[in-house]
Amino acid sequence: MGLVFAAIAPHGGIAIAEACEPHEVDLAAVTRAGMEELGRAFVASKPDVVVIASPHNVHISGAIGVIVAARMSGHLPDGHESVALDVACDASLAWLMLETMTAEGLSAGSCRSSGGGRAFSRPAG
Repeated sequence: MGLVFAAIAPHGGIAIAEACEPHEVDLAAVTRAGMEELGRAFVASKPDVVVIASPHNVHISGAIGVIVAARMSGHLPDGHESVALDVACDASLAWLMLETMTAEGLSAGSCRSSGGGRAFSRPAG
């Protein structure tokens, strides 16, 4: 399995059209167009697996949080349920990534939830 796509995508909430208030729609048009192009390029790459590193994720003090859940789901808050995700996860790959990180000396821990509900976490190693 080789890397077929990678991106760094800094953005604000107004980069998602569905999350904008009517007066915000035109504020980030260029950023939003860039994010939409990024989405098209991602889909065209046809990845087998997606790994996301995000600051909007699980926080484990002093460590990188790795979600090892079998399934992930969620939607934008505040009535924006039209932007939603519900997908199966490759927990075996997540555990392998966690083991590799700790073997390389990185501080990492596992979590079975991405937040919003109950979570189990433990330091690896």
